[in-house]
Amino acid sequence: MNYTEEYAIYTPTLKSGEGWPVKINPSLGNFTYGFDRVVLEAFGLCAVPFCFFVLWDKGPGLSGRLNSEIWLKKELSIRGPGQINLGDRSCFDRKFFADEPLSAVVSKDAFFRAHGLRPAYIVIRDLKGDFALRGDKKVAVLLTYDASSGTLQKNPSPWKCCRPGW
Repeated sequence: MNYTEEYAIYTPTLKSGEGWPVKINPSLGNFTYGFDRVVLEAFGLCAVPFCFFVLWDKGPGLSGRLNSEIWLKKELSIRGPGQINLGDRSCFDRKFFADEPLSAVVSKDAFFRAHGLRPAYIVIRDLKGDFALRGDKKVAVLLTYDASSGTLQKNPSPWKCCRPGW
């Protein structure tokens, strides 16, 4: 097999779907105006976007409760032709940590766990990319930080390979 290392893993930015422009407030800009990195850093703060899920109880009242697992999204983008060997952990880790240093992973893990949440990184394919993952899935891999080993651990399915049209 012909594997390529010409891919990137990065934190997604604010986008609109279906070609629609991002909603903008004429005075304040888009909804991220209050979370500008430079402003937050001046106060010793940082913003961490994440996905959370509500577990809806069955029965009277349908009171929801927060699922303790949250997802921090990353996108996978292939540059050019070839197949990515996601099983090549040294290359994958190098790409992942180029965007998110291990110190940031450790800090976020500690913060969320201190608040009763279990963070996981979900790596999805860049929806604008011209490649498909096995079975046309949009999720490449789910990762959790293992403090005992100081590494990211795949969770729960085996590593898969992806290539254009595969």
